[in-house]
Amino acid sequence: MRNYNLHFHWYVPFGWEGLEYSSSFGPSNAWNLSFRPDVLGKQPRKRLCLCRQRGGLKVELEGYLITKSQGFINFEGSMDKLSTFVFLPIFYYRLVNKRDPYVTIDLQVTEKKTSEEETDVNVEVAQTDTYFDMLDASDKLTAMIDVTALSLLSRDMKTMYEKRHHSDFTLVCGSRNFQVHKCVLSVRSPVFASMFQHSMIEATENRMTITDIYAFVLEQLVLFMYTGSINELSYSMARDLYSASDKYAVLQLKDKCSEFLISSVRTSTAVDVLILGDMHNDIILKNAAISFISGNFEDINTTEAWLTLVREHSALAIEVLSAAVTQAKSEFQNTN
Repeated sequence: MRNYNLHFHWYVPFGWEGLEYSSSFGPSNAWNLSFRPDVLGKQPRKRLCLCRQRGGLKVELEGYLITKSQGFINFEGSMDKLSTFVFLPIFYYRLVNKRDPYVTIDLQVTEKKTSEEETDVNVEVAQTDTYFDMLDASDKLTAMIDVTALSLLSRDMKTMYEKRHHSDFTLVCGSRNFQVHKCVLSVRSPVFASMFQHSMIEATENRMTITDIYAFVLEQLVLFMYTGSINELSYSMARDLYSASDKYAVLQLKDKCSEFLISSVRTSTAVDVLILGDMHNDIILKNAAISFISGNFEDINTTEAWLTLVREHSALAIEVLSAAVTQAKSEFQNTN
């Protein structure tokens, strides 16, 4: 049995028309979202599906989905060992009609072996341990080869970007010009891909001016799209890069920044992280900030950041206060 979390934010600011599937995500990039006709319905309509590359194990799913129009949707489902997709309670036509800009999924995945498969494995283990030792060694060697290959690929992609080999698009930010490649931006960012596909003025002029991101932040965003790596983060860089990666749906980078921000939650940063998580509909980031503030409310409720939150984001402040009261009641009950 294996358990892991699937978290994916599919950001589509320019409309869902013509889209059939998302980029890959999850362990080994083995999962993606796609639209398929639900032929079992009274009126066959396309529905969103969670898909895996191959079957082989029974899978149980539990968690939630989020869209702007439907809000928070609890979900439980399963796949048998032969299934490669499961329908989700989100219809294509609704996303189009409501002009929803995103779909977020957060699911706990439990892979289970049937009792018959477990018996077969036990028999094989009893017959020989050397066979499995050889498999482990082979897997480790394959992993080492993959890491080396990926490292070389990252290096070569960085060289291509820095030397501007065959660049065909320019990002203008402040006084700096970034010479990039449409093909790279398209495959790494569904936002750029959609822009290039819809013949927007930027795509036809091969030039785009970006005014809401600092040039040094854009530099790190572009570097990650080419190489999958970034320089060491500071809090301010992680915050700005988080917003930029969310805007352009570079979700692996967004997750890296989110993890750094969660680890950086302090009395001085908690309210800022809270507002950031709420602004970007990031429940995990938001809840991390709420949890910290609730547990350290006496230190935070007199800070300028908290007083500003109360004035300018009263609904969010009430949400935090509710969580703080709930936590205080729980602690009181546990001590009595």
